[in-house]
Amino acid sequence: MAGYGEALRQVKWQEVQAALQPGEAAIEFVHYRFWNKKQTDSVMYAALVLSAGVEPPRFIPLFEEKQLELLLQRGAAPYEVHIKSLYAYAPPGTGKSQKSLYQLLWQPLETALGTTKTIYFSPSGLLHRLSLAAVPVSATATLADRHTLVEVGSTRSLVVKSPLPADLGGAGFLFGGIQYDMDSTAVIQANTALPTTTLAELRRALSFSQTDSTLRGGSWKYLPGSEKEVADAEKIMQETGLPVHTTRGYAAT
Repeated sequence: MAGYGEALRQVKWQEVQAALQPGEAAIEFVHYRFWNKKQTDSVMYAALVLSAGVEPPRFIPLFEEKQLELLLQRGAAPYEVHIKSLYAYAPPGTGKSQKSLYQLLWQPLETALGTTKTIYFSPSGLLHRLSLAAVPVSATATLADRHTLVEVGSTRSLVVKSPLPADLGGAGFLFGGIQYDMDSTAVIQANTALPTTTLAELRRALSFSQTDSTLRGGSWKYLPGSEKEVADAEKIMQETGLPVHTTRGYAAT
């Protein structure tokens, strides 16, 4: 099978480093059971940091899993309150006994990363539940403001790249800044803008009389950050010459 050998190929850290450009770094997050002469119940997290021109990879201990679990526990707080608390910035010297997300996850890496601009990273364990880009580094900035973050399944993907299928298609479709709760006028305007064939297909495929509205968990709120995200993605696609169709607001039906 085409590509099977590449998928199984073992990749050395030197190959990953050779794929990095100046000003780039790769982080492989790992978690493991801690041994102290015998197995314990502690799960530890660490990072293997590899920078262009710096060898060998640096192993940086981070935190114990239960510390992150405490931050991820929602409790009785509404979801919006929980998210704001999780990604809140805690200035140094605040006296809080519980470390912030920034202190646990990113502060130990800053010396190794220095002024690195682009960072490829592969999450592990509970880190899959976090948005690294949203981690605050100050009262007014996040990691996304300081670095270009590229999430990968494994840093080996910088060396072993999966070929794109020939029939993948030649366009990108982006949806963001969506206004979910339409009034009747907005619904009519959005449907009028659709091609007749598309509208007919939608009417055949969707039966709103049979839709359980409780599955939505209430109304869906407008996400202002998503409009900026699609604008940034649109710019990247356009710069690579990929045709892109972006839909925002009430038009995102």
